[in-house]
Amino acid sequence: MKISWFATLLLSLIISGCTTQTQTPEATTAPTSSLKTTPTPVATTPIEPNPNLTPAFDLSGDWKNPGAGYILFRQEGNSISCQGFKLSRFQISEAQGVIVGDKINLTYTATDGTTGKIDLHISSNGQILSGFWKNDIGDSGSVFLSR
Repeated sequence: MKISWFATLLLSLIISGCTTQTQTPEATTAPTSSLKTTPTPVATTPIEPNPNLTPAFDLSGDWKNPGAGYILFRQEGNSISCQGFKLSRFQISEAQGVIVGDKINLTYTATDGTTGKIDLHISSNGQILSGFWKNDIGDSGSVFLSR
């Protein structure tokens, strides 16, 4: 009986050894292929703020149009809106637009129903706006505004 017990134990060890997984060698840190990788260059140039997004001046407030009235500007970032008034404080137009560098591009609607465009230039000191307007019925003229 001792031999059969020993044979059974040996046989069970052999069978269990056949069903157990063998260990695989651990991965090494040495490369297994001859491919070489080149690092991708990363830009180191700092990103400059876009001058078109941050106007140099805040144009909000009243601007005088000599002999004609005034314009009230409201500015948020590079977006601008305004209302035009005669000297009698009677509103004559509304406009919306954008500031790009030292330029203002507006589209307007007048109380008489005409629409048009106004293109202005901002002076270097931010105290004068000058340019031209043109409406949808062919009228046009110059614009001069000051603080």
